[in-house]
Amino acid sequence: MNILIIAGEVSGDLYASHLAKAILSEYPETNIFSMGGEKLKKESHTFLLETSHKHRVGSGIKFIDMFSGLKFKSKLKSCIKSTLTTKSIKKVIIIDFQHYNEFIAHLIPKDIPIYTMITPNFWMIKSEKHAKKITAYSTKIFTIFK
Repeated sequence: MNILIIAGEVSGDLYASHLAKAILSEYPETNIFSMGGEKLKKESHTFLLETSHKHRVGSGIKFIDMFSGLKFKSKLKSCIKSTLTTKSIKKVIIIDFQHYNEFIAHLIPKDIPIYTMITPNFWMIKSEKHAKKITAYSTKIFTIFK
């Protein structure tokens, strides 16, 4: 089975690497395709795109940084679409990619289940609307906090 794991933050990269290792330990015939950082890269069969250090989020963003963010989003979209059309992906796992979760989910065909691990911090911003969106596209949600 081919699984695509996408990790967006440095901490997500760490969790994703442990998850990939556990999946391969239990199901060695699985092929892990990934987007993330160095730790996930070491545990994957095919590393597709560096994502854990490339996107820009936060209040300290400069106007010029917005353009690099758009370029990154375009590259991410292209890489996901290409992978989905050429690799027969059966499951997608999105880990800790707060401002891109929904964007990524809309790129995934409805017949491919999406597993979300380490959800965006809706509890902090108290956004029921965003929480409903993530539950709508996620087959399962795995959190690290209650």
